[in-house]
Amino acid sequence: MKERADSYAAALWQMSQINCGKVIKAVGGCYVVSINGEQTKCFAQKKVKYFYDNIAVGDNVEVIKQQDVFVINKILPRKNNLIRPAVANVDEVYIVLSVLPEPDFILADKVIINCNKQNIPVSLVINKLDITDSDFIKKVKEQYKSEVDGIYPVSSINAQGIEALINSVTDKTVCLCGQSAVGKTSILNAVLPGLNKQTGDLSIKTEKGKHTTRHNEIHALKNGGFIVDTAGFSLFDVLDIKADELSLYFNSFYQLSKDCRYNMCTHTAEPDCAVKKAVEQNLLDRQRYQRYLDIFEQLKTREKERFE
Repeated sequence: MKERADSYAAALWQMSQINCGKVIKAVGGCYVVSINGEQTKCFAQKKVKYFYDNIAVGDNVEVIKQQDVFVINKILPRKNNLIRPAVANVDEVYIVLSVLPEPDFILADKVIINCNKQNIPVSLVINKLDITDSDFIKKVKEQYKSEVDGIYPVSSINAQGIEALINSVTDKTVCLCGQSAVGKTSILNAVLPGLNKQTGDLSIKTEKGKHTTRHNEIHALKNGGFIVDTAGFSLFDVLDIKADELSLYFNSFYQLSKDCRYNMCTHTAEPDCAVKKAVEQNLLDRQRYQRYLDIFEQLKTREKERFE
């Protein structure tokens, strides 16, 4: 009887030691959770892996201590969940672009589409101002000014624009993403002096980036903000979106669509399309429209293959 009482008391004590924290780093099956400002190494209980999605950086979790090991007992409800990069509970996504390596604008478009689908605001960070001419900045602004919440030109080398970038992150959790070698890690080093993370460079032969960040990790700023550093990526699939719905996630297209002849105009082959007319009149960027058509065809092909 005494043993049963002791066991019950031990269980009550363990339950009283439940702490809530945020996953700030995930490598393999090991997680670093920030609990009241302290970093704690944790593992996940089997039930968490079985009943929940994979634990992502940014997840708010319950942690308990079992013997001498801290384990994640529960994933708390998410307000959003990006698939790639795998990050949860972000307030905004910052896409980093630079003149080198050659920017993959269709990748940026796909990130924006996915964020719009989850109602996650997006901003652009144009890095490497020290080697960028005004034409490149003008090109980016013309294509994206109506699609994103903000555009922040910066240089991680001479700190130009870094203070404005820091201020924009105040009290927010921001996900920093983009191609390899656009300077995400260099921006982090500029925003967080003393971090001294290893940075990559461009391959001389291919002018493509070398991966330096191999996992997602959250870094805290003094102004209450958090920046999520993500591994560089070259592919970002548009998930759970039908081709005929694609234009709903292009803000400028959606605004123009009220003047199209058809209510569900796809802005591809329909007559009297306000979007196509805007392109012809140079009121809408032609390159961005062509990328829309490319993504539309990708989605159409995927839908066709799904039923073959």
